[in-house]
Amino acid sequence: MRSISQSIVHYFRVEKHMTLKDIGGMMGLSESFVSNVGKGKRSFTLVHLGKLEKHIGVPLPIILARVINVDDVSDKLKIGYECFRCFFEAIEQLKEF
Repeated sequence: MRSISQSIVHYFRVEKHMTLKDIGGMMGLSESFVSNVGKGKRSFTLVHLGKLEKHIGVPLPIILARVINVDDVSDKLKIGYECFRCFFEAIEQLKEF
């Protein structure tokens, strides 16, 4: 199971085709730091996540809903997570309308 920090790195690397340097640049972090996050050796802080949120202009709850894989959520929380994810995706679609 990936940590939230690892999920963020994985999402931006795989889904957005970004480099470790690109990801670090959004949060004011070094490529090395982001690499260690991806390996599970370090974690992002709330300050880092706040910088990410500000840089991409998307609220942190929506970022987390996008990056966290439902398989990484405990069975007890899966239904709530899916509802949360659908709710925020619907809000995003309304903004585009």
